[in-house]
Amino acid sequence: ISVSLYGEEKPVVFRFGGPADKTKERLFLQVEGSGETAVVDRAKVDRLPRERKLCRSNAIYLFTKDQVKELSVEVRDLGKVRIERRETRSKKGEEELVTVSWEVLEPAELRIEKDRVEGFGNAILAQKVEDFYGRQPDLKLYRLDPPDAVLSVETKDGKRHVFSFGLNAQTLDGYLRKEGVDEVYAVKGEFVKMLRRLELN
Repeated sequence: ISVSLYGEEKPVVFRFGGPADKTKERLFLQVEGSGETAVVDRAKVDRLPRERKLCRSNAIYLFTKDQVKELSVEVRDLGKVRIERRETRSKKGEEELVTVSWEVLEPAELRIEKDRVEGFGNAILAQKVEDFYGRQPDLKLYRLDPPDAVLSVETKDGKRHVFSFGLNAQTLDGYLRKEGVDEVYAVKGEFVKMLRRLELN
């Protein structure tokens, strides 16, 4: 196992060997270049991830909820919904309080309870990657070419992040592709259904 440390040019390499005793409950361990050998519990070693995807972050977004300014969801034949995250600051003594609300920008004529809008925005930002499928040559198989729904997120620094979603109508499996990333991810099908129906109300 190689571990890269911030500020270090070379990774630290751990080499795990065979059983250290007759019970086979402990293994030999050597840190490369140390010239020393240690003994560690096998149970702890067995818990280490063996697949690359288990070592990857399941975060969809590379920004925090507090950095979001606006969300836009567009679905073919249904149109677009845009909502804005607004922060209201007030003071209580020396303490600064921040109240967050979501407001509908588009369609402008839509009248809907605030808690529904907030639930929609919070549900979008709470999603995680369920699995990693790597590069896929035929995006049509994942309903990503063209996508069933497109989510655009504008952050406070003015950058726009685009995410395409697809839904297999038979298996209800959800799929995601991030703009600029040549990879397909699995997401919850129920979430993609919510997006595809623009379920604000």
